[in-house]
Amino acid sequence: MTGRNLVATIGRAARAALFAAFAWLALATPAAAQPAWPADGQWIWLANDPEEGGLHDDQRDVESLWYYVRDGYLFLRMKNRGPAGWCTT
Repeated sequence: MTGRNLVATIGRAARAALFAAFAWLALATPAAAQPAWPADGQWIWLANDPEEGGLHDDQRDVESLWYYVRDGYLFLRMKNRGPAGWCTT
C-alpha cells in the first residue's frame, strides 16, 4: 500500500468514525431531570426525637423526621431544634 492510499484509507475511517459518533449522539435520549424538592405541605411525618441534651447543642439535636416519595425518589428531611451551625462559645 502506498502512502497516498494509506492516507486515503485513514481519512475514510476517520470520517466513518465521526459519522458513527454523530449518529449515536443524535439518537441518544437525554438524561431525565431530577424531581423538584417537595413543598412544605407534602412531607409525611415519620418520627419525633425526644430532647436529650439541653439547650447547649440544639443546632445538632434532631426534633423530627419527615419523608416523601415521588417518581422513584425517596426524600428525607430532618428538622433540628435550633438553627444549623456550630456553637460560637
